[in-house]
Amino acid sequence: MKNLLLAALAALVVFGNTGCSKDPDTEPEPDPEPAQSAIITKVQLLSFPAYQPNGDDWDTFSSWPDIYFNFEPGTTLNGDYYTSTYYDECAAGTVVTWNNLSIAMYNLATPWAFGIYDYDTPTDSYMTGFYFNVTTAQRTDRPPYLEHMNNAGLTVRLYVTWFD
Repeated sequence: MKNLLLAALAALVVFGNTGCSKDPDTEPEPDPEPAQSAIITKVQLLSFPAYQPNGDDWDTFSSWPDIYFNFEPGTTLNGDYYTSTYYDECAAGTVVTWNNLSIAMYNLATPWAFGIYDYDTPTDSYMTGFYFNVTTAQRTDRPPYLEHMNNAGLTVRLYVTWFD
C-alpha cells in the first residue's frame, strides 16, 4: 500500500506539472501605449430632450426638433471645427445616427465639446451638450466607442478608431 501511494505521488509530480513551466527568457508583455489620437467614425444620439426646459416644443414649425451636432476641441461650441448635417423631425425616443464620419480628435489631452441643436429659421436652438476629456484608461483600453450622458437627457455614443 505504501509503495502504491508513493507511485501515485510520483505520477502526480511527473504528469501533473506539464503545463505550468515558464520559459525564464520570456519577457512579460508590456502595457499598451495610450492612443495619441482618434477618428470618430459614427455618432449615435441614443436619447435627447424631447422638449425645451420650459416644456415648449423645440421646433417652431412642428413638434419635433431637426437635430444636428457641433463637435469642437476645447470648451467652446462655435461651429468652427465640425458641424453635422441635420435630421428632420426627430421624434422622442428616436435613435439618430450619423455614419461614415471622419472627425479627427488629433489631441486627446485636450478637452472636447459636443452639443446638439434644433435647426430653425432664422435662429437655431441650442438643445444641450457636454464637455469631456478622453481618459488615460480609455486611451489605453481603446474601447470601440465613448459614451457620454448629461442631466438634460442626452446620451451620445462616439464610435472611434484609435491611433498611436
